[in-house]
Amino acid sequence: MSKPNLSLNPVRSGADREPRDEAGAIAAAVRVFEDGLAGLRAGALIADDAASAAAAADAATGLLAGIAGQTSLMALRAAIEAARDGGEGRGFAAAAAEVRDLAGQMARATDTIVAQVGQIQAAAERAQDTGLRGARQLAPASAH
Repeated sequence: MSKPNLSLNPVRSGADREPRDEAGAIAAAVRVFEDGLAGLRAGALIADDAASAAAAADAATGLLAGIAGQTSLMALRAAIEAARDGGEGRGFAAAAAEVRDLAGQMARATDTIVAQVGQIQAAAERAQDTGLRGARQLAPASAH
């Protein structure tokens, strides 16, 4: 009767590989986590840049609104002067009316831009908040 050939070597080598496989999987998961955290932080910085750009655009629209108002006032003054000149001021009155119309168009366009900039600012703020909230949630885990 022959003895069965029993060896623990295959079991032992499998047991030796298992911790290495788990350690590799854990290391890969940590890398994915850290990459995600870095992505959140980068996204928050991009949202900061977008918010800054929207604030600058908002300031520019204030300037445009001021120019539209001044142009409208100039057109009104020109119309008054044209009326004083009577028949001789008709051409000037027509030019003043066109300037007034252009000022109105500029004011309406500025209002549209202001509304769009407001939407951009709100979206940038939401993106900032989301990124910061995600980074705060992940920060305790990244300290380990």
